[in-house]
Amino acid sequence: MKELEESLKKIARKHKPVKQYLRIFLERYEELFLTKRYDKLIILEIGVGGYKNPINGGGSLRMWSEFFPNATIVGVDLNAKELQLPSNVNFHKGSQADVDFLNKLSNKYGRFDIVIDDASHITKNTIITFEALWKLTNQYYIIEDLHMKSSEGTRQYFEKIHGADFNTKNLCVIQKT
Repeated sequence: MKELEESLKKIARKHKPVKQYLRIFLERYEELFLTKRYDKLIILEIGVGGYKNPINGGGSLRMWSEFFPNATIVGVDLNAKELQLPSNVNFHKGSQADVDFLNKLSNKYGRFDIVIDDASHITKNTIITFEALWKLTNQYYIIEDLHMKSSEGTRQYFEKIHGADFNTKNLCVIQKT
């Protein structure tokens, strides 16, 4: 595990994903994904960073691409992006609160093995996204940055979900059993 931990941290340093609690998140992700690193997965990350600047962001997509070399990585952001991404990464402009858009993504790629919501951090949007995608998720649904002021109601909602894990600061992990 120590080798993989250093490897993921090294990959993260190279691609510079913007995450306030990056070290804490990476440690938890390694615990969850250690045995899945070389599996053929479909991973959806909602919110790719860079805000409205079309050439900024995508660091976490590149990090996941390198960490999961056999996976298809799907990135979604509200803002259009002109990113240079690896061949196993696909980017789509769209809203996390647009259920039709989310269903079309699932129709195109299939059920998602891992969903990471790092988008608006607005409770209403986070819940809409979860309710649309949970039934389309095979293994893990993760919500990042629960410390954001706009996420105040998110934790209370997900505490009601059986199996919601808040053991990592500002990170909610829900695993299908």
